Amino acid sequence: MKKLLSLTIGLISIVSVSQEKLPRIDFDLIEKEIADRAKENDFVKVLESINRINKNDSAYYPLLTSKSYYLLQQKKYEEAIKAADEGISSEDKHSKVFFYTNKGVALTNLKNYKKAIETYNEGLKYYPRNYLLWFNKGVVFEAMGEVNKAVQAYTESIILNPMNRKPHLQLGNIFYKQERLTQALMCFNLYVLLAPDANGTIDILKSLNNIVVAKNSNIRNENLELLEADDSYEDIDMILNAKIAMNQNYKTGTEFNLALVRQNHAMLDQLKEFEGEESFWNDKYLKIYNWISENNYFDMEYNTLEPLHLL
Repeated sequence: MKKLLSLTIGLISIVSVSQEKLPRIDFDLIEKEIADRAKENDFVKVLESINRINKNDSAYYPLLTSKSYYLLQQKKYEEAIKAADEGISSEDKHSKVFFYTNKGVALTNLKNYKKAIETYNEGLKYYPRNYLLWFNKGVVFEAMGEVNKAVQAYTESIILNPMNRKPHLQLGNIFYKQERLTQALMCFNLYVLLAPDANGTIDILKSLNNIVVAKNSNIRNENLELLEADDSYEDIDMILNAKIAMNQNYKTGTEFNLALVRQNHAMLDQLKEFEGEESFWNDKYLKIYNWISENNYFDMEYNTLEPLHLL
């Protein structure tokens, strides 16, 4: 009996000592560390903070998303995929959409495009209305040279969230490369309007100001039946390419004497009586420009986001 009692006391002592050695993790403190280090772009320290959380801790799973993201920032793509896979296979009931997103981005950076598409398709089975998965899928298709599949993915992303500006820029680039200036310009304008104060907007505007007057060095692929391309816009393309609005006698009625403003004015003037095909383009783009013309809000296009309520 004495031996049993001694053994019990010994076990209690071992457990007690073990418990004393377990470090107490203050999640609020860890969260603050992560935020502070992220602001400094010290992603190594961010990951050190995240890795202090035990796998059995309730905070582990939510931080796993952050872990995969910060591994991406360090270009540790294989490790990011591993972290994302751990999240995807977890039995946790929280949304796993960002695990699919981060895994897809890592695979894209590794140029494993086929696997990236498979990842986005798997994610879309569970989150079919997630605009970011659709957009990222479009980026991969574009990298693969699958232009129409990219257009389809970008348009789906815009339908789900027209206020996300990135697919507008990507669509504009595709249509500009196919020498469809009017449709490209409609996209580019919207990209700027959605975030006029964003970093890099001035550079985008300078680039657009050059694009609308410079000769397009791209040559249309006549063998490509571009999805959403509307040949009805070609008459307007001819006017823009002829640069009629660049004549000093051409009046826009606004104080902004820039090539981009002049070309946009000419485009809007032509769109007043324009009737294109019934399509995504007319539904998401044309009605905004018609609204601007009908209300004589050309100046407003450069001073407010009001037209965006039509999206």
